This record gives sequence, C-alpha cells and structure tokens, in this order.
Amino acid sequence: MLVYSGLCPNCGGEIDEFRMEVGLLCKDCIPNIDLITSYSRSFIKEQLLNSQRLGKYLNFLDVEEELEEFDEFFSNVCGKKLWSIQRSWARRMLANESFALIAPTGVGKTTLLLIYSLYRAVNGGRVLYIVPTRELMNHIYRLLSSFNPFNIKLYNSDNIKSGDLTSSFITVLTHNFIHRNKDLISNLRLNLVVVDDFDALLKTSSIVDLILKCIGVSDESISYAKKLVSIKSELVFAKYSGNEELVSKLKDELYQNTLNLVKSIDYSRLGQLLIASATGRGRGERVKILRELLGFEVGAITDYLRNLVEVYDVFSEERLKEVLNNLVGGTLVFVSKDLGLNYSKHLVDTLRNLGFRVTLANSRKALDMLRNGEVDVVVGVSTYYGILTRGLDEPLRIYNTVFVGIPKNEFYIDNLLMNPRTLTYISNELVKLGFKFEGYEDLIRRLRNLSPKKIKILTYSLRNLIDVEGQLLELKNAIISTSTIIKEFIKDYLRSNDKLVVNDYVIKYRGSKLVVWSPDIMTYIQASGRSSRLYNGSMTLGLSIVLVDDEDLMNIFVRKLRNYIPSNNFRKLSDIDLSEVRKRQYESRSTLKSSTVPLNTSVKPTLIVVESPTKARTIASMFGKPGRRYLGEYVVYESVIPVGDSVYVTTIAPTYGHVTDLVVGEGLHGIRVSSSGLTPIYTSIKRCYDCGHQFTDRVSECPRCGSPRLRDSYKVIDILRKLAQEVDTVFIATDPDDEGEKIAYDVYLALKPFTKDVRRIEFHEVTRRALIEAIRNPRGIDMFRVNAQVVRRVDDRLVGFEVSDMLKKYFNKYWLGGGRVQTPVLGWVVSNYRDYVRGRGYNVIIKLFNNFTLIVFIRSKEEALKIVDYVTNSGVRLVKTRDEVRTLQPKPPYSTDDLIVEASNKLKLPAVTVMKLAQELFESGFITYHRTDSTHVSGVGVEVAKEYTTKKGISNDFRPRSWGGVGTHECIRPTKPIDVDELSNYLINEPYMRLTYNHLRLYDLIFRRFIASQLSEAEVKFSTYVASINTLEKVIEVPVNVLRYGFLKVYNNLIMLSSLEGVDEVVLKPKEVKIVRGSEVKLLTISDVVRLMKDRGIGRPSTYAKAIDNNVRHGYLIVSKRRLCLIPTKLGVEVYDILSKHLPDITSEVMTREIEGLLDAVRSNLLSRDEALTLLIGDIVGIRLRRDILLSNVQEDLITT
Repeated sequence: MLVYSGLCPNCGGEIDEFRMEVGLLCKDCIPNIDLITSYSRSFIKEQLLNSQRLGKYLNFLDVEEELEEFDEFFSNVCGKKLWSIQRSWARRMLANESFALIAPTGVGKTTLLLIYSLYRAVNGGRVLYIVPTRELMNHIYRLLSSFNPFNIKLYNSDNIKSGDLTSSFITVLTHNFIHRNKDLISNLRLNLVVVDDFDALLKTSSIVDLILKCIGVSDESISYAKKLVSIKSELVFAKYSGNEELVSKLKDELYQNTLNLVKSIDYSRLGQLLIASATGRGRGERVKILRELLGFEVGAITDYLRNLVEVYDVFSEERLKEVLNNLVGGTLVFVSKDLGLNYSKHLVDTLRNLGFRVTLANSRKALDMLRNGEVDVVVGVSTYYGILTRGLDEPLRIYNTVFVGIPKNEFYIDNLLMNPRTLTYISNELVKLGFKFEGYEDLIRRLRNLSPKKIKILTYSLRNLIDVEGQLLELKNAIISTSTIIKEFIKDYLRSNDKLVVNDYVIKYRGSKLVVWSPDIMTYIQASGRSSRLYNGSMTLGLSIVLVDDEDLMNIFVRKLRNYIPSNNFRKLSDIDLSEVRKRQYESRSTLKSSTVPLNTSVKPTLIVVESPTKARTIASMFGKPGRRYLGEYVVYESVIPVGDSVYVTTIAPTYGHVTDLVVGEGLHGIRVSSSGLTPIYTSIKRCYDCGHQFTDRVSECPRCGSPRLRDSYKVIDILRKLAQEVDTVFIATDPDDEGEKIAYDVYLALKPFTKDVRRIEFHEVTRRALIEAIRNPRGIDMFRVNAQVVRRVDDRLVGFEVSDMLKKYFNKYWLGGGRVQTPVLGWVVSNYRDYVRGRGYNVIIKLFNNFTLIVFIRSKEEALKIVDYVTNSGVRLVKTRDEVRTLQPKPPYSTDDLIVEASNKLKLPAVTVMKLAQELFESGFITYHRTDSTHVSGVGVEVAKEYTTKKGISNDFRPRSWGGVGTHECIRPTKPIDVDELSNYLINEPYMRLTYNHLRLYDLIFRRFIASQLSEAEVKFSTYVASINTLEKVIEVPVNVLRYGFLKVYNNLIMLSSLEGVDEVVLKPKEVKIVRGSEVKLLTISDVVRLMKDRGIGRPSTYAKAIDNNVRHGYLIVSKRRLCLIPTKLGVEVYDILSKHLPDITSEVMTREIEGLLDAVRSNLLSRDEALTLLIGDIVGIRLRRDILLSNVQEDLITT
C-alpha cells in the first residue's frame, strides 16, 4: 500500500491509495468504512457533517449542490437541462470566476450567458451585457424578455436613462452608447459584465478601464497592474541581454508589486467579467492588465471541425459568374486583400447588373439581408477580422464560400528582411539562384549560432525598439547592408521574371514597390468554415471554391494548409459532381434528419494533464492560438480539439514533472516497515525558484539557499483538482514510460474524489494525429508499470541513503553518495583509468592529406622522436594489397543509447545535455519519444520518409523498412518530413519555440540517420594498404570511391580518399607530425560508457545519462572538454575502492542486473510490488551490517592513533 502525506482532499492529512481510488477521504475524516467501489457524494457530505470535519471537500460539495440548483433554474427558463460544456462553464461562473468562453459557435454560449445573467439578477445582482451593434442589442434584449418570468428590470439604450439602477437589473448596451455616456455607466456598481465582442471593446481602452471600475477594481489596483506589465516587459529584455544584476533587481520589484496588487483587491467584493467571443489577436497593455487583474488571457479557437468539399479553379470574372450560377443557398464571396475594397464594390456592381441578388458586406445590415433572404450573395474583403469571417453562424442560409484570389497577406520586403531568421531563410534560398557576396557565409554562420534570446533582441533592435551594442550592433549593421544587397539581387532577377518564388513566399512588384505574398491560412480556415456549421448535432456540408490568381502561391497555400488540416484535399472544380454536392448540402440541412451524435454529448469539456509547460503549449497551439488562464503563478492553456464528430473543449495543464516523492524524516528513509510489509510514504515535492534545489521536507525556506520562494507540487495538485471539477473527462498524457506512469497514477489518485472519469492516454510523438488517436483510444493506469517504478524508487532511496550515510561518516563529506547503477559505472572508469596509466607512452600523429591521419603508439619518447625524424625526412610508404567493392547497409534509426553515443562523438555533447535537448525536441513536437530501446519504425514513420524522399527527388532510393517488430516504443525519428534547414525556416513563424543551435544540430543527426534507414544500400570501393614507417608497418583500409550513393546521399560519415584510387604504391610526405602523451589503452568516453551500460544490461534508457551525471555531480568523475573522456578524481577512486571492498554487492554488475530482472518481473506481473519490496530489505540489512563493521574499524583506528 502507498500512503500520501498531505493529500486528503478535505483536511490535508495522510491518506492511502485505496481510499483515493474509490473517491473517499482519509480515515480521520471518514473512519470505519468499507472500501467498496464508490460512495455517493451525498453520503460523504452526511458523514462529514456528522463528524464535524468541515474542510475543503465540503466546499466542493456545496458548489456541486449550487450547480444542481442552477441547472434546475436553467431548465425552468428554457425547458432544457444544461449540456456538458454549459455545466463546465456554469461551475466557473458560480465560483465568480472571470474568463472567456472558448468554444465553436452553436454550442449554447449565448443561451447560457443570458440565463446566467437572469440568475444573477434574480439573486440581487446588477448586470451589464455589452454588444457591438444596435441590431444585436435589440436581439439580445428580445431574448432576455422572452426568458424573463421573474419580472427582472431590463434596460437598453432606449430606456436606461429613465430606469431604476439602485437594485437588481440587466441592461444591454452597445460599445458606442457606453463611450458616449461614460458618466452614466461610471456610477454603476456591477456584479456581472458580459462582453459579446471583446476585440471591438479593446479598440477603446477607456471602456476597458470603465468596466474594471464598475466591477470593483480600484484605480490603485489598475496602477499596480500597469506597473507589473511594465516590470515583466523589462525583465524579458534584461534576461535576453544577460544583465544578471538588473534581473535580480526586477525580480524583487516584481515580487513586491505582485504583493501590493493582491493586497489592493478585495476579491470577495469583486464583480465578474465574462467574454463570449474573441479572436485572441488582442495585443497591447489592456490585454495584459486584464491578465494581471482577473487572471486570464483571451485566446481564440479555429473552427477545425468542418465538413467541406474544397475545390479550386482559375480566376476570372466570367468564371466567377459561371460558378455562382451553379450554386444553391447563400454564398459568401471573399475578395483577396490585395484586390481590396474598391474591387469588391466593382464586383458587387458587376454581379448586380448580371441579375444576382448581391450586396456588399460593409455593415451588419448586409448579414441581416442574407438571413432574411433579401440577397443570396454577400461580397467582402478576405480579412481575419471581417464581419463575414468571424462569428457568422447561419447553417440554414450559408451553403458556399467563394474566394476571389487566394487569401493572402501582402507586405513590403523590408518587413521580411529586418528579421535575422527570415533574412537567413531568404538568403539561403537565393544562393540557389547564384546569390553571394563577400562576408555572406560568415554572417549566416554568426546568425545561426545566435541564441533565441539574442535573436529576439536583434529583431527588436532592427525595428528600432531597443538599442544594442558590441557584437549585436555589428550584426544589426551587417543585416541592414545585407538586406540592401538582397533587394538589389531580387530587383535584378525580376527584370527578366514576373515574380520570385522563395519557399513560402512569392515576391513581385506592385507598382514600384517590392512586395511579398504569403498565404493567409487562418483567415481561409475561419472564412471557409462559415458554410459548414453545427446543426442538429452534426456538421452541415459546405462548398469552398478558391479562384486561383497565382499558381505558385496556390501550391504554397495547399502545403501550409495541410500543417493545420492534414486531411485537406483540394480538387479541381471540374473533377466533382456539383449536382451531387448540392443534393448533399440540402440533406445535411434537413430538419427531418436525425443526428447520430447529439450536440450535448458531442461537445465535451476536457482536461489534459501533461508533465511540462512546453508540451502543454505545443498541444494547445496545434489547434489555433490558445487561451491562457492564470491561476496565481500557474498557467494553463485553453483550446478546442476536434476528434471525429466530437469537439473537446480542452484545458491543458502541466504537472512540472513528478508531483510526489518519498518523505525523508519518517520510517526507514521514507518507508514504514512493519510486520505487514513495507509502506512507502509519499509527499509533495518542493522546488526553489532561486537555486533550483528540489526536496520534500516541510519547511518554509529552501534548505540550500534560504529563499522563501518555493513551489510546492501540492499547489499544482490543488489547481488540477479545481480544473478537474470543471470537466467531464480528464486525460492524463504523461510520458510513455515507468516514470510517466507513476506521475499519471499520482494525478489519477489526487483527482479521483473530484471526477469519476479519469483516463490515461499515451502517445509517442506530440503531433495532432498522435494526440487525436490517443484520445480515441484511452486506457486505464498500467499498475504493473507503476509498481515497477515504485520498487525502483524505493531501491534507489534505500540503497542511496544507506551508502551515502556510510560514505559521509567515513569521509566526513556530506555530499557523497552511490547507487546500484552509478557505482558500477564509476568502477568501469576507475579500472579503465588504471589500465590507461599502466599503458602510458607517446602517440606520434602523422597528418597526411584530406583529414587522413595515422597514429602510431610508441612506449619511449626516444623511439617516438626517431619516428618523427624518419617521417619528416622520408615520408610514409603505402603499398596496396587489395581492392574490394563493398555493399554498405544503412544503420537502423536511433535508440536512446545510439543517440547518446553518436551525439557525444559527433557533436561533443554530454549525455545529460543530449537527453535534455531530445526531451525539448519531443515536447515541441519534432521527434518521437526519446527514451526507447527500440529501432522499430511505424507505418506513420515510413510515410514521413516517403514524403521527404519524394519532395527531394530521391524517391528512387526509397526502401521502406520497419527495422524489427512492433514493441512498446518506436525508434527516435522526426515527426515531420522536414530537414534541419526546413525546420529553421519553420521556426521563423513559431517564435514561442525557443530552439537553440544545439537543438538543431541534434535534430539534424536524428533526421539524417532516420531518412538514411529508409534508403537503399550504398556501394563503396575500399583499398587496403600497408603503411611502412622505417621498420614499422600498419595495415589500413580506406574508402576511395562511391559507386552507388544510396543512403550516403543524406548520411555520409566516410572520409573519402579518392586521390588514392588506382594508386598501387606511393610515398606521402606529411603535412604535420607531432608527439602527444598517450596510452595503448584509450580512456573511456561518455559514448563508450553508455554502450557498456546497454551491452551489459546496466540501467535503462531513462538512466543512462543520469548514472554518468550523478558521478560527475558527486565529484567522482570529470569530463574532458574536447573528447568527453571520463577521468576519475582522487575522491572517486577512494570512494570506489571503499565500496568495492566493503559493499561488493553495490559495485557488482551481476547484482545490478538482478535488480533490473526484479523490475522486469514486477512489470510483467510475475512478482507483486509487496513481494519485490520485501526482497529489497535483505540487501539493506546486509549494507547496514557491513557499514557498521567498517565504521567500527575506523573508530578503533582513531582510538589507537
């Protein structure tokens, strides 16, 4: 049994895993009860009231009761029960939380907001409902009147000035009315403000301040919030510039101003702000001030849920007329922004003269004309903010969208070149056309080596927002001069060409100005979705027609659209049966059709729990710009995920890693030992914000640095519990390994008393496809994996603490430690180093040509000097003995050990750095899971390779391989068919992804190794020579010619010595000869040790890097900078000698392998968790006995001395 200290949902006391799993509280809160499957909440409440245990869980039960009361109120008003998504929002509303309701149109937002407004007014509240137009004001007013059997006072702009505003009321007003009558509104004290169109409201900052004051936010609080926004902005630049002194100062100011802000707000009297719709593109100070004051940041959803036939044709006005003549229902015509409003007006006049019932979308009146059937076609400009693009929900009227010209963004080329990333991107493409100038390669190299922080500073400087100096000023000036050279090159190119296509851009002249076109994907998705809406629980069929004005831009458009909607399939208009489409459009809007998916079940409020903020942000950003919700210092993301016919309105929240660990000060190092067995006791993990130290002690200050700024993981659990109460389903999406399963189990137990439906989902790559597939196939917690992790952690704790205790007392050094994997690794290095010392001598390094180097080991320095003298004067004679043509097979993709080995050898990165970079690449969605011992390639992986080889014109070499059978994991591979150059370009448009030069180097290694594994064999000619140096001879084999490249096209590690082909005998004079100290035994490198761990069955993919890093951290090993060789310190040798003599089991590879076997048995359910834990106790008894003997001998020696 596992026990969790501090996790009882009611009193915060100790509770066991079995009680939490059935939704119960601890033994103190509900004693003497059988652990049946589940208990009703009414029963639990009765037990708490009877025992007077009035804690936090009782508050939760009270809110649930109020929700039921509101549900009944809702039903009485509109005749329907709350839908799932409405219940989720209602919970937050009843808790007086301010937030934005993020969901597709048509899921009951407006109905809920209207009835909640009535509910607040019935209970004495004063409500302001803000809308953008008078038409909408009248519509909302009429709805409220029809819903109002309570005689609540209702006002609008026509009667508010004569109304009674001293008691409860609801008033519906437009932005313009509020702006003109600020004095009237400023005197109101409001309990609730509902904003229908947040973007329109933001255009007038004074209204935002007015609303804040009306809900009880003081001028002082607004001032503090502004100051916080300013400090955070300064802090970002201070961090980027590396000014640690300023960073420290600003952190202190931030901490103090946050306290001042919290103290200035009386949250018990604060009103509520609810936002019904927004694009999420709001920028500027007001949005950030709302975040500081009310704890949320508005996001937007993109309507990925769609049922569209998407086609294209060539643009002409004649073709547009033919298209419109063949359509049924209402049609929205979107004119590309480069054609503009004047062309839209021309188009309306032309179509009207041809007999079409058409109007221009210059006001909401045009939409009313469409709704009322007065017109069939509405023409407007294709913009993200346009009234045709956003918020238009008319499933019975709008059947079609027609795009006159590809939706596009147009901007001047200077905007493109005044960014280091895009300048690098564009110039690399221009090189293929012959672009080059002196210093170009050096500039690109320097830009590529910049950290993301410095790139951001440089970008701001190029926009003249900040000043820079030193290296960044040099780069700024170089970029400005380079951009001028690039523009001249482009102008020269356009003298003989009408346009220049550069990957994702089309560059051309508009008049005398160079302009850039790029597809406006988000506007297209939003606009085309107007013809496919939720109706009767399923999506109506829409028709989207793009009339193409530039074929190259259309190719870019389709390619980029598939990044957002992988299933997108554009066809030629002539290839579809338009009459069949029209028939299906009618059927999808039939009021007689029965919905296979009722709306109230197809829209599902959901919580997804992941480990890291990076993974949370990556997932949320796959589905549009996510909303952000601030719960104190904790940030969660809000998004909408379409899965088949269902829509998951999702909150994505991170745990920040493990949320529990074993306690320190109780039992045997955190494990209670009794006659009934071992009981591990877990508690929260505390992390220090200042020094990063992690611990489990219950203290108010960091035991290492004394800082009071701590993050307690139980605060994270409290927030997850709050979020879980708001949803129907919780998906736990932690990493697919034992550690991830234990995190998932802890979260599962913590949330079970608050929600019944908690499921585990698992995916091996952070992509849309993988996430959606995982949601479709949830599972339960794998307790065998959990048990294996518990056994491993208990063994680590018991062995680690016992060994550490012995070493501390023996050496009188408090930081020493050891472990089952760490100590054998230390032994390998110590043994190797001793062999290295015994074999010391001299290496004569002879550099010949093309990196062709011979190394000759000589014991004595005198002999080595003779070799140097001979080679310098007489050279090296090579005599060929044979030629051989060899077929080289590609290597399989990386497993964890292979990746660490190659990254250490080729990139000179320590193992722990490799794993950190790989973790971040995985969480950012670029590679599959990186802790794996498998080289298997899935069908999805094969398709990635196929798409890439086709795109690069090497499909003739494509040879799909699965590399072994399906296992628990897959190999480490890229998730997208993009190489490192394409990834660099992709990151230009994803500024939140802070990948460094080393991330890109590692990705390049992973990508090339994977693509090579899916290519044909290579044929290479090798020649074997005998190299003679005086009387010394050495046989060498060198590649001299590639006969068929195959996989070598992308992954070529051969140093080709083509100048030796056909040469039977030659004497080569050296370019350089030198002597260095060396040994006939090579020092072990990080890659060697990882390979040994894999070959000898010591550790797992998740522990390879940690075993080495622990030895370095304890001061036992040092790592050479150039070759990453591992060298033991004097302390490391002493520690190993003591442990190998007195605790041979700890240093034994056999014992370590037996522990791995024990864990495998637990993981396979051949051994129970309790049985495995009992076996561990025997080891601990042995360690303590040997420790006591050692320490008693030391004590006797001291006494004798």
